[in-house]
Amino acid sequence: MRNPSIIKANQNDIKKISRLIQESIENVGDPQYSKEQIEAWKTRYSEEKVEKKIGQELMFKLEEEGELIATISLHESKVSALYIRHNQKGKGIGTQMLKFIEQKAKEEKMKKLELSSTPIAVHFYEKNGYRKIRDNKFQIANTYLPQVIMGKEITGCKDAGLPLDLLGLEPAGGCR
Repeated sequence: MRNPSIIKANQNDIKKISRLIQESIENVGDPQYSKEQIEAWKTRYSEEKVEKKIGQELMFKLEEEGELIATISLHESKVSALYIRHNQKGKGIGTQMLKFIEQKAKEEKMKKLELSSTPIAVHFYEKNGYRKIRDNKFQIANTYLPQVIMGKEITGCKDAGLPLDLLGLEPAGGCR
């Protein structure tokens, strides 16, 4: 990859981002998801929903020579929409995107991050320092998708990402 750049996504990227994410979902490669679940999941990333996401969150894209390779977003302390073009997986792009968003979170004075992972991607996130908080099922329309809620402390904030968060208790030191 020659000089790829991660930049903030904008309204001109909506169609490309929607298409990339939907293609990535179609190629998720996890036998736990049925065709019905995949189709329901894709509806979360229609052009209209991507437009809303870009307006409400910090959404970034990685491009090389004008081709969209990956996306990621951050809203409050939640990481989402980490999707990579299927033929670019296994090249360290996901790790690069996570490190980028973690740096953005630190700049925003966040102490911990949380994300929802597909069961097949848990190992990837664990390699990047995230740990499992709990199993979860996410409802879209009339179907449920299995997911794993994961978290990571991104600074030295005591208690960040521990089960205290699950109880709705605020960790010491004003951590977010």
